[in-house]
Amino acid sequence: MSENFDITPFIQSKSDQLNADDLLGGEITVRVVRVCKGGQDQPVVIELSGGHCPWKPCKTSLRVLGAAWGKKTGPWVGRSATLYRDETVKWAGKAVGGIRIRALSHIEQPMSISLTETRGTKKQHRIEVLRPGAESGNPTANLSAVLRELDLAIQDVDKWRQKHGRAPLEGASKEVRTKFAAWLAGRPDKVDEIRTFSSSAGGGLSAEQLSSLRAGAEGNDVEWSQVEAAYGCPIEELTVADQGDWVNGHDIYMDVVGTIEAITSEGDMP
Repeated sequence: MSENFDITPFIQSKSDQLNADDLLGGEITVRVVRVCKGGQDQPVVIELSGGHCPWKPCKTSLRVLGAAWGKKTGPWVGRSATLYRDETVKWAGKAVGGIRIRALSHIEQPMSISLTETRGTKKQHRIEVLRPGAESGNPTANLSAVLRELDLAIQDVDKWRQKHGRAPLEGASKEVRTKFAAWLAGRPDKVDEIRTFSSSAGGGLSAEQLSSLRAGAEGNDVEWSQVEAAYGCPIEELTVADQGDWVNGHDIYMDVVGTIEAITSEGDMP
C-alpha cells in the first residue's frame, strides 16, 4: 500500500555544504582544494576555493568527474570546475533543482556523456573545456548558517581559535568569516574538537604534571611565558582538554617546543 507523507524534511538544504540554492545568483568557477571520503549517502566531499562550503556531488556529477578526470581523486586537486543550478533536477518525482557541471579543466576537448536520469531514461551532459586555474563567482558560505547547522556557538569557536593563535570571528571582516565557514564545514574532526574543548570545565593540571611541564620547557630552552602565551592563560588554569594536548602522544610533556608550535598553528585555518 502506498503511503502519503510530506517529503519537505528530505529536500531542505543543509547549510554546511554547497547547495543548488547557493547558485541562484549564477554559476561559480572554483578550484578543487581537497577531496576526502564522506558518509554513506554522500561518499565524496570536495573542498573548493573561493569561500564556498564543501561540494558533495551526487552520483550523476561523480560519474562526470570520473569520466573526465579519472576514478582516482588524487589528481583532481588543483583542477577547476564550473558549477551551476539545474532547475530540472528531480527528487522523488519533484523538481527541486540540483548542482550540475558546466565545464572542467584538464580535458582536451568538450565531452558529451549520456547518463541515466530516471529509470529507463538517459540525458546527455555536455561538458565544456575550462582554462586551468580559472575562478569566478561570489562566495556563498555563510558563517551564521554553518554554525547553526553544526550547533556551535561563535563564542566557543572564538575561544578555540584563540587557543590556536587566531583572532576572534566576532567583529572580523566578511571575507575572514566566509573563509572560515567554508573551512570549518569541511573539517568534521575540528567540529568535534571545538565541541570537546567547549564542554571541558576546568580540571587543570596536577602538581606532578605541572612540574613535568616546567622541566620540559626549561629542558628545551622555552620561556615559561611562551607556554602560557600559547594557551592564552596561566598554566595553572589549563583545562582537562588542554591537558590532553600535552599528554597525548608525548612522553610527559618533553616535546614542549613541538607542542607549542602545534597548538598555536592550525595549518590552513583562516
